Amino acid sequence: MRRKLFGVFSVVVSVCLIFGVMSASAEKGVDPKNKVIKIAVVGPLTGQYGVYGQDQKKGIEDGIKNFADAGGFKKGKYQGYKVEATYFDDKGDPKESANVAQQVVIGDYFAEIGPTNSSPANASAPIYDRNNMAMILVYASDQRLTNSGYQNVFRVVCTTKTEGEAYAAQIVSTLGKKKVADIWENTAYGQTLHQYFVDKVKALGGEMISSETFVAGQDVDFKPVLTKMKELRPDMIMLNVTYNDGGLVVSQARTLGWEVPMLGAIGCNAPKFVEMMPDNPGEVYLAVLFNQISTAPQIQDFIKKYTGMFKTEPSESAALAYDAFNALVSAIELGAGKREEVKDYLRKVDFQGVTNRIRFDEKGDVLQPALPLLKLGPGKKWVENK
Repeated sequence: MRRKLFGVFSVVVSVCLIFGVMSASAEKGVDPKNKVIKIAVVGPLTGQYGVYGQDQKKGIEDGIKNFADAGGFKKGKYQGYKVEATYFDDKGDPKESANVAQQVVIGDYFAEIGPTNSSPANASAPIYDRNNMAMILVYASDQRLTNSGYQNVFRVVCTTKTEGEAYAAQIVSTLGKKKVADIWENTAYGQTLHQYFVDKVKALGGEMISSETFVAGQDVDFKPVLTKMKELRPDMIMLNVTYNDGGLVVSQARTLGWEVPMLGAIGCNAPKFVEMMPDNPGEVYLAVLFNQISTAPQIQDFIKKYTGMFKTEPSESAALAYDAFNALVSAIELGAGKREEVKDYLRKVDFQGVTNRIRFDEKGDVLQPALPLLKLGPGKKWVENK
């Protein structure tokens, strides 16, 4: 009887050991059977920022399809593997984003891309960093995200400092406008962007004659603010906002008969920004990372494939998501064999993306050139500012 019990016990122990070894050898987010690397993508698929999250999703989907069509990973431990993404909706809400982050870090994912917005990213960054999981930000540009000592946080979009200072230089130095006003959204993104913009305008010798903030997604009537600004007669208005609010501001200003020049931040670089304007929107400029009128082969190839897949032109968030995906691919091909190693190999990434040359500094920020300046021309088409 003892021998039988001992035999049964030995089998149970052996089985447990075998499963234990198998479990220990399987890396998080790696499916050897199907040759798939699994990643998580987080962003607002619904709600007021849903367009940005949906565009981010499309950029990832386009990247995954092109990657699969090319045969998957070309080198590294996972040569021949494909990538599979699971999409999480954080609704653009910080609390929801933190909840999603908790699910992702205990889940079977190799790395995470997103969140799209700065406030949700600020809420979830500590969770990914604490769990040694790479977080590749697409559109969240709040300066604080990569200045908080995180080792696992990277982003392909520029910081609000880079943005704000570039906009100020374009208005004061390039366009020669000295009396400046700005309208900014009261979010983590808008707050820091506004402050860097104002400081640089003053440093360049410009004058900030008016600054007005609003609650994004709630305040949709900008006519009282515009009427107040109109009396101060600024040379130009900076739109430190996203595309939906930017389109409303331009449209409502023109309804009031005010033809003041306006410059939209990169958050306005989406087809719907222009669609929301009247047929004759006047003097409108756009600062961009994704220069959709560039003749660069990689940009035109991206636009062609994306348009063929989704029957619409890519927005800035879609292009940035595409670059974020390819940054992860590059890190894996360079040698990242498990989740904990992704951050180390992201620091070695260096390739020409569709928004920029993708290289990260010691903080995880992409090294940025000056943002190109586009002007709205005939037929509401963007042209190079000359």
